[in-house]
Amino acid sequence: RTGSSFLGQLFNQHPDVFYLYEPLHPFAVFKKLKYIAERNYTTLTRLFLRNASICNFNGFQEYFNFLSHPGLSNPHFVLSSRSLASLPFCKYAFQPFKNLFKPLSKCSPLDANLVSLNCKSKKFVALKILTHRLPEENLKDLVEGNSLQLQKIPLKTIQLVRDPRAVVWSMIKMGLISRGTKNYTRTELNKKGRNSTFRPPNINFIPSFSFIEQVRHQYRVIRYEDLAENIPEFSRKIFQFTGIDYAAEVKEWLRYLNFDEKRHGNDELSYSTSNRNTSVTINSWRKELSLLETLIIDNQCADFMVKFGYKFIESANLLKNMVKSLRNPLRKSFHTM
Repeated sequence: RTGSSFLGQLFNQHPDVFYLYEPLHPFAVFKKLKYIAERNYTTLTRLFLRNASICNFNGFQEYFNFLSHPGLSNPHFVLSSRSLASLPFCKYAFQPFKNLFKPLSKCSPLDANLVSLNCKSKKFVALKILTHRLPEENLKDLVEGNSLQLQKIPLKTIQLVRDPRAVVWSMIKMGLISRGTKNYTRTELNKKGRNSTFRPPNINFIPSFSFIEQVRHQYRVIRYEDLAENIPEFSRKIFQFTGIDYAAEVKEWLRYLNFDEKRHGNDELSYSTSNRNTSVTINSWRKELSLLETLIIDNQCADFMVKFGYKFIESANLLKNMVKSLRNPLRKSFHTM
């Protein structure tokens, strides 16, 4: 819905990176099933993230039992990580250009100790996390905590954001939220003014400017739309920021997806799992949402839109005119790429 899977896959292609896809998902399931108390979620996820940063997963065997069980966990969470979906855990080498959804029957149950050893054999650790699963205090703990500083482990955070109207449309298509405007009229919205009483769950984390300034060398924000318009340039900048070399395997993966520098912006590009023009990818929601629907989202996500430079919709003409950009330059204080 926000392009974060693509961003994560950049790191997943790097041979020196131990990559985990949505590692906090099992804890969210445990909380929903009341296997863990809600008050313990923050503590457990903080402990897991700390341990992941030093490749010590001992004590999390039940976590890996859950991931390994196809009847409990979607295999996608394992198969999206070459670190978990290849030797020594699976009977085949990871094939980045092939369908990831191979049966887990060819993979042995994940052993926490072996996962730790596999992680330690790599130079870097990368985690792709949805922000609504990451308590803000956990991010601050990782950035400011003494545990990483004492071990001289540099932490870099990249936050990928997307126009909330596009996120909402994606969630509607996936059946995650219902569509309806019966409780709103444009007149009522104008009377109420813009507020931020509701945010879709994927965009509910807005770091404070003071926090960003404290970690300015460790934090960058990228808008999905900016990334999608120039994949090669942003890919280079991403690896430059993290201090990880721009490996040949990553470049080859981008070439395989037709994201090489010899192509032009108007070419058909492969993005995620389908071929589509970048402009179409960015603006598809503008063809589907009504003016009233966009006004409702503008109203309810105003804080987010202002801070991340997304323009408000003022007319149906602006909504449907794909030539008109709906982005302002990001504030320099956001330390963009």
